[in-house]
Amino acid sequence: MAPTLNSKATKSNSGDSAVDRLLMRCMPRASLRSIFSGDVVAFNSPLAPAGGQENIMVRRVAAVEGDELITDDPADASFTIPEGRCWVLADNEELKPPDVIDSRTFGPLPVENIVGRIVYYVRQNDHGVVENSKTAMAADAAVLEAELDLEKLRES
Repeated sequence: MAPTLNSKATKSNSGDSAVDRLLMRCMPRASLRSIFSGDVVAFNSPLAPAGGQENIMVRRVAAVEGDELITDDPADASFTIPEGRCWVLADNEELKPPDVIDSRTFGPLPVENIVGRIVYYVRQNDHGVVENSKTAMAADAAVLEAELDLEKLRES
């Protein structure tokens, strides 16, 4: 998710180690009423084996159900995001599959895989609000006011 998150991560460590500490707004029943294009979300990887250990990924929602994805590659056809799904992408536009795993690898993500929205990050010498959609930013303002404990985030 560099440069938005893990800005100090390198290609060699970006897959295995997180640099940032994150505050997530949990969403036990995520839906398209609570998740919007532009939001940075945490979700259970659709590539994790059934019954295996959960693998939480963080990506930005680029499109939601009903949105049409148009490609400039003539070999790929445009398509509409199916009901109950969204399209998630890493923020680093320079990385392409297989160097990054996102919807270009696993396709449209079932919304029920989303466990929350990332609302705040803490780095060694930096911290701040994660830029999400305007609707989400307004909804999350109260969560940040009530739940943000920078000292606790720095300790963990």
